[in-house]
Amino acid sequence: MAQSTCGSAPARSAPCPVSPRRSAAWRAATAQLPVALVLVGAGSPALAATPIPTTATINVTAYVVNGCQVYLAPNQKTGIPFGVLDFGTQPPTRTGTVSVMAAGGASQAQIQCTPGTTLKIVANGGQHSVNSQRHLANGALRIPYTLTLMSGVNPALTPSSEVTMLMGVAPAALPVQGTVTLPGSGLLPGIYSDTVQVTLSW
Repeated sequence: MAQSTCGSAPARSAPCPVSPRRSAAWRAATAQLPVALVLVGAGSPALAATPIPTTATINVTAYVVNGCQVYLAPNQKTGIPFGVLDFGTQPPTRTGTVSVMAAGGASQAQIQCTPGTTLKIVANGGQHSVNSQRHLANGALRIPYTLTLMSGVNPALTPSSEVTMLMGVAPAALPVQGTVTLPGSGLLPGIYSDTVQVTLSW
């Protein structure tokens, strides 16, 4: 009786037939391999979810620029009153100079700037200037006067020339001093006056 050589290494005959049950099992095993690989990959630590942060930051900034504001009296309607230079009542024979500071009480404008701001001030020659010399006038009569900014080195407020003033923290009135030179003769009684325009910038 011939012995089957199926499974024998030296055998060169045709492959042994595979039983239908074994063939089905083999096909099932091979079909399941990709599924098994996917399951192994899904459980790998390399694909674990990255934790989401639960804290964050908010940037908050503010920028303060240099600037100034002029405070007026509550009842102020027009113009900016930097004060009045009142040389008072003088006898017609008085000679020499008289100096006063610009004043105005509660109606005098106050200037407040960012601390350290350089305020720029320009005053024109007034209504009766002659050769850069300001004058008080009463008709054709004239009395010369000058203006000085009483801050820092106390620069003269020469007509249309710029001077500067370093501002601090508190509001301040414009510290302008006027000096009039009385001739002692030749003046008629009356009111001598002038108006000067002042321009501020920063």
